[in-house]
Amino acid sequence: MSESAANFCPYCNERLCGSDDHIFLEAIGGKRTVRACKPCNDLFGHSFEASAVAKFFYPLLLQLRMAGVPVAESEAQWKRAHVGDDGVIYKALLDGAGYRLQSSNIVVNRDDENPKVLNLVAGDDAVGRRQLKPFLDPSRFRLLSMERRLVDPREFKLDWGFNPDLKLTALKMAVAIVSIALPVELPGLAQPRGELTRADLRVHPVSVAADLRDHSALDAMRGDLCHVAYVEQLGGLIHAFVQFFGSIQFWVSLTHRASVSRSCALLAKLDPVTGEESFLEMIPLQLPPFRDAWVDARAPIRKLNASAVKRGSKVAEMIKINEVRVDGVPVNLRKPYWVTSWTGDVPKKTSS
Repeated sequence: MSESAANFCPYCNERLCGSDDHIFLEAIGGKRTVRACKPCNDLFGHSFEASAVAKFFYPLLLQLRMAGVPVAESEAQWKRAHVGDDGVIYKALLDGAGYRLQSSNIVVNRDDENPKVLNLVAGDDAVGRRQLKPFLDPSRFRLLSMERRLVDPREFKLDWGFNPDLKLTALKMAVAIVSIALPVELPGLAQPRGELTRADLRVHPVSVAADLRDHSALDAMRGDLCHVAYVEQLGGLIHAFVQFFGSIQFWVSLTHRASVSRSCALLAKLDPVTGEESFLEMIPLQLPPFRDAWVDARAPIRKLNASAVKRGSKVAEMIKINEVRVDGVPVNLRKPYWVTSWTGDVPKKTSS
């Protein structure tokens, strides 16, 4: 007896469903799930989702918490939040005890002028004190001096952008929404599903574009800093718009040849402050498909900072852009381009 199409994994469309996959990542507070096969679920969780959480979601959640925004996530960690000039590496943690920094190493250097003298640098926390304890044994060492230095969170640097891990995460969320709103169309999404099941972090999926355009109609449907996955069908076109923290935005091309012409939409939202998650069927907003446009790479960060202030940030610029690079090269902000990271100094706009 043949299995119903509804029993097949929405991502690979080959294996039977045997697990629950979170639409919004569980690591950032997602609750609702869709049925999927375990191989796809495991592949996503151990590849692009794990990378996106470690490099983007957790660091940004911790930066929001450091700035005073009461984010709901209570288990986030940023493994290399800060590497001091002295070489001490700090991990930022957010758990039931609140936000804190934790050192992960002790730096030991011999004095250039006297090889019998050791210069030690350790974090002023339980980990640092434990690592320092053997050197405080008076039977082996004599303490000459000690000083304390504060770690300034404003010195923390984060290098992230519209990378394959975030694009694949957005693509997976879009396909998951289609499995709820338009399950009959899943077999026709061959290209986006193929890019998902390859899960290649070295390649940018062609089904997803970094979208720096302003979609005010979509923004009006959510609160500040909210994650959004919005899918709409207009005739034969099915596409999606995914926003992380209400500012980092992607356009997802699903198909231009839907099996049935219809007009419908589904909006999914997750509030990182309250943890509230919602799914709403609605009349399509009729948002325009992606096209090359003159964009400002600094717009997402401005939007993020402004939203953070509205949700409790004590600083006006939680994140500052120092430079925009594409494949390691500073870009001309007057031309269409793909934004991949923010580091260094912002190139000045030219008249060319």
